[in-house]
Amino acid sequence: MSQYDKNVKISKERIDSYLKGALTVKYNLDTIDVTDGIDWDYVHSHNSNTYQTYLHSLNILKDFTRLCSTGVNNYTQYGKALIENWIENNKEENSLNHAWNEHAVSSRIINIIDFQESHQSEGLERNMFNDMLLAHCKYLNDEKNYKLNNHGLMMDNALLYASRHLRDENLKTAYVDKVLYRIKYALYRDFSRKGVHLENSPEYHRVALILLTNIEKTLDKLALSLGKDATALLKRARLYRTYIMKPDCSYPLIGDTGTIQEKNVTKNYADFIDYDAGIAILQNKNNEKRINSGWMTFKSGYHSMTHKHRDDLSVTLYLDGHDVLIDSGKYSYKKDDPIRQYLVSPDAHNTVSVSGKDYHLSNPMEEQFGLKISKYMKKGKHKIISGVNKLYTDINIIRHSVFTEDNILFIIDHVSGSEVEIFKQNFHFNTEANVDKVEDFAYEIHIGNDKYILKSFMLNEESSGTELLEGKVSRSFSNYDKINKVSFSKVTKKDVFITALYNCNKGSVTNVNLSNGVLSYTYLKEYRKVHV
Repeated sequence: MSQYDKNVKISKERIDSYLKGALTVKYNLDTIDVTDGIDWDYVHSHNSNTYQTYLHSLNILKDFTRLCSTGVNNYTQYGKALIENWIENNKEENSLNHAWNEHAVSSRIINIIDFQESHQSEGLERNMFNDMLLAHCKYLNDEKNYKLNNHGLMMDNALLYASRHLRDENLKTAYVDKVLYRIKYALYRDFSRKGVHLENSPEYHRVALILLTNIEKTLDKLALSLGKDATALLKRARLYRTYIMKPDCSYPLIGDTGTIQEKNVTKNYADFIDYDAGIAILQNKNNEKRINSGWMTFKSGYHSMTHKHRDDLSVTLYLDGHDVLIDSGKYSYKKDDPIRQYLVSPDAHNTVSVSGKDYHLSNPMEEQFGLKISKYMKKGKHKIISGVNKLYTDINIIRHSVFTEDNILFIIDHVSGSEVEIFKQNFHFNTEANVDKVEDFAYEIHIGNDKYILKSFMLNEESSGTELLEGKVSRSFSNYDKINKVSFSKVTKKDVFITALYNCNKGSVTNVNLSNGVLSYTYLKEYRKVHV
């Protein structure tokens, strides 16, 4: 069965389910019981805002439209009745629901237009459709409703899409001009010069590109374009996807990113450093089997609070065809949810945390020198990426990550404070990983047929400790899995962590030392050293 036929089958199943009293508002959310009709003020038990937004998006209209495209028209009356029901109950803003929320408005008008175009004379009565169109365009154009983030892009995409159907040419021109101005402004506001979306999330980088691609297509139909400079920036943004994808073409779970696989993007295996966006990607290409290439990220710094976790100085690591160190994912956007609070905290990331303390983000312009990637170097067999976090009160943390051509990862953390603190170096492992303690400060990690060693060196046992703990990761909305987490700790005012992670099936790392800024070690009987 082709993908198209599968989609048609799914659409028919959703519509049949809706007619029996179970409405799908989004493919990965629970259905809503509508046996006694739709309650437009519906409150979900733990994600009310999300369910409200997608309920009022009327996404099931896509299924009616898809079936109509196959020549199946016997469901049209139910789609039409759904729209009329929404109009009757949501003509004005209501504080109890999200009918006039920017996300819902943007999605809904596109879904209604597509339904109307596919059903022609069997769709909404013309005056009703025009009234809907004008009301939605007015909302989307109004600066009071406009959001300076991805939701703003959604609004611009919808306003441009809807403008094509306006009869008033002067109004259409005014709306298109507004969209062009806002889109160009958003591009330079939301993307770094290297093309990285500044909302801290690979998933929302991808979402922004989808919206901007749709906008380009609509502009093309109107014989318009974003212009040379904006188009060049978009080209760099598309290129960034090829770096941030792991060798298996999925995205890391950084900053509210869920499990996403790219199918039509070719992977790039070069290193990528964007000091402005605060993201570095280091890679070792495996020419024999590319999915087994080495890949890691290093994150520190921010421009926007949107989707931002307190994940600064954190790393993720992919080796030998699977994730080794992973980020925390997305879960939900409810700030008071204890799971959400944990997943955005330093303790949920592969970074240094301070027991009983946290740091706070308030102004990226003022904080850019205390929270950043500070340098990238390539020296022989070693790549070094470094960063700082000075946002804890009276505490400084400097991290050097050393990634060798053999896919050995060294993490060197210099920690200091005005008082004695408990510093913790945290590592979160793939959900499939089995972790066993084998020495006082060493662990074996089994993933498939591969065995890794995580070992901390130069630890003073009297002031140091280690624990195998339970961590959490969320790969999809409202769901999380328990994972293994290793924490090394030091009770100190000033000290250094030196930790190595490597595949011990390929060789052992021994004689690790750090002296006067020089890291030295032995691997496969070869003595190596590098200045960090």
